[in-house]
Amino acid sequence: MLGLRAHGLLWLAALLALASAADIMDGIGAEWKMGLRPRQSGTNLQPFSGALGGASASAITNSGNSERPYEVEGDTFPDFQTAATRACDNQKNACAEIANSGGSFEVSACEEQN
Repeated sequence: MLGLRAHGLLWLAALLALASAADIMDGIGAEWKMGLRPRQSGTNLQPFSGALGGASASAITNSGNSERPYEVEGDTFPDFQTAATRACDNQKNACAEIANSGGSFEVSACEEQN
């Protein structure tokens, strides 16, 4: 009888450990989603591939500077998010110039890109 009870407690402990591990992995995954970037070909880290009116986003590359490792059109940045924001701003400006120069779309379409 003691063997059955111990066996049942062992299964219960294993089930609780498994449930706890799943919760921990969900928490870890939620934090990592924002930090991971998909593998890109070559050295361009730019994840955005849209080019409304032919205006594509600037490349984000490794500057070789450990303190400011990301580079966009000659300017360097300390983190990927800041570099991506600059590349996005540059692309929106180029898109707006095309729209204002007789493009077949409105400037507002440039703001709607993600």
